Amino acid sequence: ADIKYALTPGLTMTATINPDFGQVEADPAVVNLTAFETFYQERRPFFVEGSGNFAFDLDCSDGRCTGLFYSRRIGRQPHGSPDVPDDGYSSVPAQTTILGAAKLTGRAGPFSIGGLSAFTASEDAHVASGTQRQQQTVEPFSAFTVLQAKREWRNQSSLGFMFTNTARRLTDDVRFLPGSATTGGVSWDWRRKDARYA
Repeated sequence: ADIKYALTPGLTMTATINPDFGQVEADPAVVNLTAFETFYQERRPFFVEGSGNFAFDLDCSDGRCTGLFYSRRIGRQPHGSPDVPDDGYSSVPAQTTILGAAKLTGRAGPFSIGGLSAFTASEDAHVASGTQRQQQTVEPFSAFTVLQAKREWRNQSSLGFMFTNTARRLTDDVRFLPGSATTGGVSWDWRRKDARYA
């Protein structure tokens, strides 16, 4: 189910329950032999629409900015892997189920606003060895929250802040993950009247 509601002429609330992104174009095949995460372009309609309200650019020196919020972590492949006996096998979900998400995007006077909250389900791997069958949690129930507000002036100067939080309900199988992670930042762009300097 997808819901869209205009709170004011400039602010829109969008929500989705148990979204299906089966129509979205698949990512290209990548072999990552490093210890670092591969960053893919967001293609899911719910997260693409209004994504400019969540932009908080960092590390722009190479021409490609990264930010505080990477939406592809919501519904990603589970972090954990099950303990499988030598004579056993396992079945692990390919991605985490998004239970629901809601966002508020748009403008309220001189402010541009972005707020998002999303919840993902706990995911279990099925492990079988001989006649033994068991389940092991590979991804805990998680909640993601993002808030951003930016004040803009006529000369294109701006002052903004961003706050992100991830909270997980940990079990013994996934204690290697942090229970919560919070980031925040302040950004400003000050422009002179003659527009030659910023």
